[in-house]
Amino acid sequence: MSVLISAESTLPTHPPWKSVPGIYNFRDLGGYPIQGSTGSVRRNLIYRAAEPSRVTADGMAVLIAKLNVTATYDLRSNPEIESLSDTCPVIEIPGITRHFVPVFEEDDLSPEALAKRYSSYTSGDLPSAYRSILTAGALLSYRAIFTHLLERPTEPLVIHCTAGKDRTGVVCALLLMLAGVDDELVAAEYALTEVGLEPFKQAIRERLLGRPQFMKGDEEARRGLENMLSSTVETMRRTTAMIRDEFGGVEAYMVRNCGFTAEQVAAIKRNITSEERPCFALDAQGKLVYAEEQKGK
Repeated sequence: MSVLISAESTLPTHPPWKSVPGIYNFRDLGGYPIQGSTGSVRRNLIYRAAEPSRVTADGMAVLIAKLNVTATYDLRSNPEIESLSDTCPVIEIPGITRHFVPVFEEDDLSPEALAKRYSSYTSGDLPSAYRSILTAGALLSYRAIFTHLLERPTEPLVIHCTAGKDRTGVVCALLLMLAGVDDELVAAEYALTEVGLEPFKQAIRERLLGRPQFMKGDEEARRGLENMLSSTVETMRRTTAMIRDEFGGVEAYMVRNCGFTAEQVAAIKRNITSEERPCFALDAQGKLVYAEEQKGK
């Protein structure tokens, strides 16, 4: 039996979704097929999510006792965290180490830099914004996550920013590409954020409407806001192409931009892959499906 994973799903309960009370957009990055192999991306190792400030006691118990999470990697900046401190305060979960690894340092948050990044988001040119994320996040943020997977591959981790869409989406795409997942599946996984953020989108809209870029409330502002909140397959198709064309591919990016050796990159790849059969595929319409029963296929 297969379950269609689509934007029509409102309360997903099947993989890759994990129910962690108080955290939106929480899913496992594992289970995707590896090209040229019968194996898959390792399950129950890498989780991606929106920020965890609303996590409940039950959610903490799930993270620790059920998912065995040992670390979170927070990609937000200090000014961003401070600006949201009233609604999304930093939360420390006993038993889980929080690593603060901002993609953008404070000197990247000048009005000029912010205006340029917002322009990329609101125009719908997200790959341009993702180019900046790839460049800015390489040595601190993404290197820290890759190092965890190199040195502590038996310790599950959660990667998050605010919505778990852009900075988180880019590093998750890199990991899937490194594992050998087809670009179309990488794009389909990214687009699942449309489902994961649906319960949270109105709150995000209301918060963003207070920013100068959106306060005028006209059609241009509304369209820009929706562009900023989108996570389409086409956006990630363009991003994976950019990673190959401009950065030389994910392995070259990890060596040149993140400072790893080729041997370390190969070790990280081994650590995030498994001989376990995949549980996801694309159907004839290019939709991501989860096969509950893979035997006989």
